[in-house]
Amino acid sequence: AGIDSAKVTDNLWGERWSKLCINCMRNPVSAATGRGGHANDQDPMTRKLAIMLAGEAVKIGLAQGYSLESMYGLAPEQLVAAHDGDAAAFSQCEAKLLEGATTRSDGQRPSMGQDILMGGRTEIDYLNGIVAERATAIGMDAPYNSGIAAVVRRIERGEIKPSPEAVAHIGQA
Repeated sequence: AGIDSAKVTDNLWGERWSKLCINCMRNPVSAATGRGGHANDQDPMTRKLAIMLAGEAVKIGLAQGYSLESMYGLAPEQLVAAHDGDAAAFSQCEAKLLEGATTRSDGQRPSMGQDILMGGRTEIDYLNGIVAERATAIGMDAPYNSGIAAVVRRIERGEIKPSPEAVAHIGQA
């Protein structure tokens, strides 16, 4: 029985960064809010946060010279445009997330959300933390990725509880 697929690629770093972008938009939002992906996609605030996290991570990947792949059926350029304020691109990204939400149950929870539920450490430093570090190294800012990483670290330390309110300030400058 097959478990997963495999393919030959000459774009290893582009594919890896694309997967990182997906994980950055899904995992920490679940961990920080205490909710599954379905509930977060249904909420306009956390849906926007996911799009902004992905768009920011895509911009940083492109700035490093990576050739990025489609993510959730969204072209990297769509996510960047949505991040940068293009209302049509943002609407397309939202529609794709809402469409995906129809295929998941309320119980679906990304691994980082499960880690928080079980009181364990998360991989936040290896997802959004890496995006923020790379941004700094190349002279860019990553307020969304560094912001969500800070929230998840506070939850890990027991300073705050997971909730949608814990992430409401991210990106509000």
